[in-house]
Amino acid sequence: MAQEVVGSIPIIRPRIKRVRHCLAFLFWYDEHMKEFFQPDPAVTGVKGLVFIGEKTIGMVRDQNTTDHPGFIDMLGGGTDPGDATPFATFAREVDEEAGLHISEGDITYARLYPSIKNPGTATYFVVARLAAGSEAGMQLGDEGTKLVLMTPEAFIADAKGWDFLQERAQAYLDSLK
Repeated sequence: MAQEVVGSIPIIRPRIKRVRHCLAFLFWYDEHMKEFFQPDPAVTGVKGLVFIGEKTIGMVRDQNTTDHPGFIDMLGGGTDPGDATPFATFAREVDEEAGLHISEGDITYARLYPSIKNPGTATYFVVARLAAGSEAGMQLGDEGTKLVLMTPEAFIADAKGWDFLQERAQAYLDSLK
């Protein structure tokens, strides 16, 4: 695949038009949310807010990780070779990290961003809403030290929240106004 540089970020074609648009305007893909459910080799990960009622699930990262140990992370992660779509990545990660099942109908928001970890690729930030009482099925997987339920505002204000995820969570809340 050919690469082009936008600013200082290399962008891989054929996603160039969409990623360029994303860089310029941080475009919210509400009207194109179907793309989240389609194969996309330029997408390398998905993170997001998983709501149960008015609270979202966070995961406190363990101390053994080199990437933000002890910080509060949102559910999600990187793509695996068997993940057919960005949605498949997110559903797998939520199951692995919290023991919860996400269906396509649970996704209410999907926004594409340039990847922070893998320059030249893209990641999604999504929102899923689960039924009240779903927290009874939460089980911590093999990552992190505990799962926490908190409002998105509390996550945004927490000094132990990842700054880029806090910014994306705030962008989601701003989109509701």
